[in-house]
Amino acid sequence: MPNQLSTLTVDQVEVLIRLAEKKAARAAAGMVLNLRIPEWQQIIEFVDSLSLDAKKELIALMWLGQGLVGVRVSRWMELIQKASRELRADMALQLAMKPGLHICLRTGLAMMGNPDRPLSL
Repeated sequence: MPNQLSTLTVDQVEVLIRLAEKKAARAAAGMVLNLRIPEWQQIIEFVDSLSLDAKKELIALMWLGQGLVGVRVSRWMELIQKASRELRADMALQLAMKPGLHICLRTGLAMMGNPDRPLSL
C-alpha cells in the first residue's frame, strides 16, 4: 500500500519524538531555547543524517499529525510529493524550532493506523 513509511522507520520517528519531548520540557520549565541546548543540536544532527527520502516522509508525517485541513492518510503520496517540492536546506533547523513537534509526529503515527511497529497499512 502507498500509505506507509517506506524509508523512515518508526524507531527513527521515536528517537526524534524523545528529543522533541526533552526540548519541550525545557521550554515548559521556562528555559530559553536556543541552538546551544543539546536537544536542538541532536535534532538537527539526527534529521541531517536521514536520507532524502526519509526526510520527505518525516515532513509528510509531521503535516499529517498537524491536522491541517485536507491532510489525510489517504493522500499520503501527495504529501510525499509536496514534501519533495518544499524540502529546504534548513529543514533540520526548522524542525528543531517547531513547537509541538513531538505531538505532531506522535499524532501522525497514530493516524497512519498503528502507533506501534511495524508501521504499514
